[in-house]
Amino acid sequence: MEDPKERVVLDYRVSRRAKNTTRGSRIYLVSFLICICFLPVNCIIFNATYYIHNAIVEPLPRSDPRMANVDRDWPLLQLSICSTPFFIVLAVLFLILYFVDRQPPQ
Repeated sequence: MEDPKERVVLDYRVSRRAKNTTRGSRIYLVSFLICICFLPVNCIIFNATYYIHNAIVEPLPRSDPRMANVDRDWPLLQLSICSTPFFIVLAVLFLILYFVDRQPPQ
């Protein structure tokens, strides 16, 4: 026969382990969703800055006096180009961590 106190302790350990795994998984899943939700925002920023750059900066010749203080390589444009792969890699990492954390401990 199994001791009832031993069963309660074992059930507590199992439920505690499952609770911790669920909490960690939720954190990874929320982080993944934040990264995925930011990608369209990043693309909108990229497209907006790209079209503004092409509409305003490119048509003007370099000799134009209005171009004296304008940077042709907009930092925001380059930032959005560089950050897109970063957020994709980060989202994949969080998704992998989510599935690894969901596996039962051995």
